[in-house]
Amino acid sequence: MPRFKDGVDHTDMSDNITRHYDRIDKIHNKHVDRDALITSARDGEHKTDSLHYSGKAIDLRTRDMDTGIARKVTRDIQNELGRDYDVILEHNHIHLEYDPD
Repeated sequence: MPRFKDGVDHTDMSDNITRHYDRIDKIHNKHVDRDALITSARDGEHKTDSLHYSGKAIDLRTRDMDTGIARKVTRDIQNELGRDYDVILEHNHIHLEYDPD
């Protein structure tokens, strides 16, 4: 199970996100040898139409990974979750959202 950064609001998250926590954490542990750390869920400052606010997006810490490992984690999570999910390596985190459209 991933850990949450202190202060992260993960109340009322969509089941389309929470049901994959263990899968995300397993992939993360394979590459980084530590639990995934969710740094943002329903909180934080995001674009007005961000899926974070509806509980359909999370951000994962990458600052302790080199770029190559972060790319592998991003790719493996995307492959595991499938096309209804967008998994994007941003400059300082992995953004993951449930967006089947």
